[in-house]
Amino acid sequence: MLIKIKSTRDTAVGTFIHGIIYDLNMKNFATKKAVDSMIENKAAVKLTDKQAKKEREAVVSLVTADTADEVALADLADAEKAVKAANADRDAAQNEVKDLTASAETAATDAQAALDAAITERDAARQEVEDLKTSAVATKPDTAK
Repeated sequence: MLIKIKSTRDTAVGTFIHGIIYDLNMKNFATKKAVDSMIENKAAVKLTDKQAKKEREAVVSLVTADTADEVALADLADAEKAVKAANADRDAAQNEVKDLTASAETAATDAQAALDAAITERDAARQEVEDLKTSAVATKPDTAK
């Protein structure tokens, strides 16, 4: 059912505001009770589809068409600026990721080189220990005589 509110009312189903046309489901008991009470108190009137259409057409916009176009163009310009700023931020973030990736790769390469050098040094020390053991056994005097 279509109703137009003539006087703002707070009801159990919500607030109905003056001048607004509502299309309500009257199958809900609480809605039916609230609407019937408003109609009885002349705070609302029933409308037909034709009356509601006429009422809606009678409402004149407070913004002229030219002003609306200017607002839309300004909004578009603002949106374009926002997109450019977002793209610049994205590009900066991508460049930072590339720089961090390169730094991480360099650090990984340096760490691998240090590890390889430590392993080589360890192996050389092991070999030196083995060589010293071998030479100590070979140069040990025979005391068993």
